[in-house]
Amino acid sequence: MKKRFYLLLLFLGVVSLSSYAQNKLNVGAAYYGETIFHPGFSINGEYEISLSESWSLPLRATTGYYFHKRNHQAVFLEITPGIRWHFGQTKRWYMSGYGGIGAMSSWHHSDDGIYEVNDNGNVSKKDSNYAGTSLTYMTSVDFGYQISKERPQYLWVRPRMTWQTQVNQQSLYHLAVEIGYSITLN
Repeated sequence: MKKRFYLLLLFLGVVSLSSYAQNKLNVGAAYYGETIFHPGFSINGEYEISLSESWSLPLRATTGYYFHKRNHQAVFLEITPGIRWHFGQTKRWYMSGYGGIGAMSSWHHSDDGIYEVNDNGNVSKKDSNYAGTSLTYMTSVDFGYQISKERPQYLWVRPRMTWQTQVNQQSLYHLAVEIGYSITLN
């Protein structure tokens, strides 16, 4: 009971602080490099609830694509809440931490087709290169700078790790980096 009371107080505090602060809607685009060198892109939208001059709570939706030349290509969609700290004398620098959930669909690359082994040990050619859609968990850290005060614009770097579940009865980890630009719409 005591734990629920403290959680309710925390929730009410966040809601009351955010009603006095300016909330922002940011949109952006980025180079998405799976293990840095496998190229792609991402597009994101972010709703940022300001708690104070130094702290805010961003909620980001990201979609993107990357191409791994010798293995596969994939599209993904993620929803990630986070926390952001604005620092420096003018509060133009920031650092954010995110954790979220999403989905990833991928396709294998092969000029000769994709083959599979069935339960009897027989090898057969698959009809499609589609590998399937998997649930993903993502974590990232942002480092950014606000390059314009009049209409807030940001440059940022986002190292990230994605855990893709159940690919050929195993999990895969994807390390990536995003280098991007965002602008505040309101």
